[in-house]
Amino acid sequence: MSLTTESRKGLDYTFRRFEPGDERGFLDLFETTWGERRGEDWFRWRFEENPYLDHVPMFVADHDGDVVGVRPYFAFRMRVAGGTELALLTVDTMVHPDHRGRGLFTTMTEQSLEFYADRDVSFVFNQPNGASRPGFESAGFRVLDECRTFHRVQRPSAFLERRLEIPGKEAIARGADRVGTAYRRLPGAGEWETDGVDVERHRGVAATALSQLARRSAFPGITAERDVPFYEWRFASPLWDRATYVANVDGEPVAGILARTRTTEEGVTVTQVADLVPLSGGRTWKRGLAACLEAVLTDAVTADLVSAPGRAFPADVAAAYGFRSDDKLPLSAVAKADAVLCVKSLQHGDTGPWNVNGISLCDPRNWALTFAEQDTT
Repeated sequence: MSLTTESRKGLDYTFRRFEPGDERGFLDLFETTWGERRGEDWFRWRFEENPYLDHVPMFVADHDGDVVGVRPYFAFRMRVAGGTELALLTVDTMVHPDHRGRGLFTTMTEQSLEFYADRDVSFVFNQPNGASRPGFESAGFRVLDECRTFHRVQRPSAFLERRLEIPGKEAIARGADRVGTAYRRLPGAGEWETDGVDVERHRGVAATALSQLARRSAFPGITAERDVPFYEWRFASPLWDRATYVANVDGEPVAGILARTRTTEEGVTVTQVADLVPLSGGRTWKRGLAACLEAVLTDAVTADLVSAPGRAFPADVAAAYGFRSDDKLPLSAVAKADAVLCVKSLQHGDTGPWNVNGISLCDPRNWALTFAEQDTT
């Protein structure tokens, strides 16, 4: 697709694909939009080292030589009912504050979808928030379900101290820590029987072990192909420290967790159950995940927050270890995210069913997504 130049409210914009040299403009726009600076190593990992495309999947809006809008993607090889499909995840939706309200988001999205529809991309999915959701719906995306995340708030004071602007806020925050500890101890599903489950801990991403576990029990719906290239790329962000936990029963691996930890710009230390394998199983699988989770929590004792993916991690195991969903009280009162799972087929019309390999893209029950398939940094 050649570049196009259009006038919007008296200003001229050029819409085009990403070109070498746009990295600096992207990083400047990221800092303006999100208030955080990212480095060139982060950009290379995020967009140039993706193993599934030979180009940077990004469309740009340019004004007077400055990057003022971007429509980037992650590419995934997705498992869909036993087959594989090339799919895209929208990430880092950005338009400079001085150039919003001129349709840049719409034009970049439409041009990029048209481009990739001609290049064997099966579908595009995302989890937009309330601000960007209308734009994606206008582009033909279908809303499937609300997104949820399990959180174990280990130190409420890490969040309260930044929000309270009253005398004595430190004492209130310390009291909240004590209440939070008591709340996590409330009866849930009961801790799982993890005696007899041995957990191996590996520094970093044990890509081979994780990919082998993923193949032991293939999820029958829609999820990323968890092969070695996937793990070596997707979890190589320079912003996180990572560890892999593999649970064994009678010498056989039954479950694994990839956890990662970082301290945010606000000073909050976050640990995520970033991925788990396999994505389905019976009681032995859950016991294995429980044993891995115990090891994660032991290592994350100083973390302010531990999170797990609500669409993939079993809710009963999460509840047993003090995790609560952000779509239910008490977390929904203060931390409910407004993200939704959306999808758009690029190989079907806008009407009718979107079926791939015999299953529907539009049934949320068919999707198993972890933080790997989300727009995470």
